[in-house]
Amino acid sequence: MTRMIIQTMRMPRFALAALGLLALTACSSPAAGQPQPSNSQSTGTSSSASNSLASLAPCNLLSDANTSALHLIKKGPVNISSKARSCDWGTDTNAVSDPHSIYSFSVNILDHEGVSDLNTNGHQVSTVDINGRQSEQLYDGYGSCSVSMPVTSTSSVDIDLAADESNACTLANGIAKLVEPNVPKG
Repeated sequence: MTRMIIQTMRMPRFALAALGLLALTACSSPAAGQPQPSNSQSTGTSSSASNSLASLAPCNLLSDANTSALHLIKKGPVNISSKARSCDWGTDTNAVSDPHSIYSFSVNILDHEGVSDLNTNGHQVSTVDINGRQSEQLYDGYGSCSVSMPVTSTSSVDIDLAADESNACTLANGIAKLVEPNVPKG
């Protein structure tokens, strides 16, 4: 089966700094009153991971604190297709002054497509570590980057991001690291 990544847009530099700050705080000791990633992870079989995945909502995989710090807004309702349940996010254009600083991404839950089902044609493919989860990164060379995190051999959660071509994969990996703690492990 094929999966396509979204079209190129530009990325603000402050978002890179915010992602870096969020990634650092997510790995540090919790401070009182500070939001922390969910620690609820499935430790059961692949079937229980798949069942846990079915109960997840793609828009709930990023915390309100994360979306606020990154100046993100949801772009419409959850999109449900035969392949995925998706939530689209983008830069809050009221929070940025440079029209070239707009970026967008989707969080996609693929209940019946694993990482091995990725269409890698025309993409630079590499394996990346997302909080200890070996994931696949696909980059088109023009500003679209996807990170596909395995849940089971036949299910995955993807981040599809469009940004400035020099920042796309850095951002996609940063978003994936914020989403990953909320994704069950198979």
